[in-house]
Amino acid sequence: EFETKFISQPSLKGVRQDVKVYCITSHDLPETEITKVTAKLEKDVKKLWFNQKFIIGTIGLLAIAVIVIYSLIPTEKEIPSIGILMMENLGIEDDNFWSRGITEDLIIKVAGAGLIRVAPMKEILEIDVQKSFEEIAKKLRVKYLLTSSMHKKEEGFDLRCQLIEAESGVSTYAKKWSESIDNSPTIVGNLANDILKTLKVSSKQDITEATTTNTEAYEFYLKAKYKNEKHENMEDTEIARGLLRKAIELDDNLLAAKNYLGYIYYQTGDYDKGMEIYTSALKQAEELGDKYGIGNSLNGIGIIHKNRGDYDKALDYYERSFAIKEEIGDKRGIGFSLNNIGNIYEVRGDLDKALDYFKRSLAIREEIGDKRGIGASLNNIGIVYRNKGDYDKAIDYYG
Repeated sequence: EFETKFISQPSLKGVRQDVKVYCITSHDLPETEITKVTAKLEKDVKKLWFNQKFIIGTIGLLAIAVIVIYSLIPTEKEIPSIGILMMENLGIEDDNFWSRGITEDLIIKVAGAGLIRVAPMKEILEIDVQKSFEEIAKKLRVKYLLTSSMHKKEEGFDLRCQLIEAESGVSTYAKKWSESIDNSPTIVGNLANDILKTLKVSSKQDITEATTTNTEAYEFYLKAKYKNEKHENMEDTEIARGLLRKAIELDDNLLAAKNYLGYIYYQTGDYDKGMEIYTSALKQAEELGDKYGIGNSLNGIGIIHKNRGDYDKALDYYERSFAIKEEIGDKRGIGFSLNNIGNIYEVRGDLDKALDYFKRSLAIREEIGDKRGIGASLNNIGIVYRNKGDYDKAIDYYG
């Protein structure tokens, strides 16, 4: 019911909140003339104006400072991520081992090259290729997709590939070429090198280096892997072993075939034969200076020692494998090795060390966005906290 007129906003000593002065102009009350109270309020008005200018100026300077500082701080680099889809075989069904083998070796090669996340083969096999690129990429949790095809002919291969940014559908790299049968072992290395260069991923390894120069040995090696991965019984497993032995007879330096043969024996519980093959492969890899082969052989020997219950030896080989993986910059392998070492400390009851290694493994896996690995590390950390009696933290990590 009252009408008022704003007079001033004085700053009062000892009073922190805003104070606003009004005069009542209704109810026949005389309206205050500002000029008549200027002497009284002048200092307050001037002070208020000064304070407002100071605050506005300070905010402006702070805003400029924040912009400058932000521009100087390097932004966090996005980790490149890629799904290497199954290479399409445009030829006869009997050549499926080529497309499957090249795809799998390409995934392994790119994933072990450095700071990059590559969808594992298991996830690739579950993909519905009829879905859109955007849907596939979302399921694989990657930014880029590699599509490719091959047509095996008597004299060689006709190949195509395209690297696509899934969200936009833009092709960032495309290639169409032919390769003679003699150059088949070089396909994976050269293609991996092109992918890494396009995605600006640096590597400490010679990515173009082929597993062998013997084409026939390479063919037997890919056939063996395909047979073992599709095996339905022990007869299929024996066929795969026989194919690997043929590959090794043709090229005794084909360490990938030797390590895979050791893996098959370990898979079927023949630890003695697996150890024999892994140990021989390790010695040969050290003589050849094949760091990748050394790391894989060390890890295989470590796994067998662990399964035999010889934890001291397992730890030694895991640690040596970890050192090699660090040297060649294999981030995925580093995460795997740290997790293996943590497992040994956990079964030996050294829970603090186990926790340290599991957390380091988690950090690496989070860095490259390895969701399956992250899940495994979180679970292992939960187990350690449970065994330590810290059930709240255990539940947190399990969750």
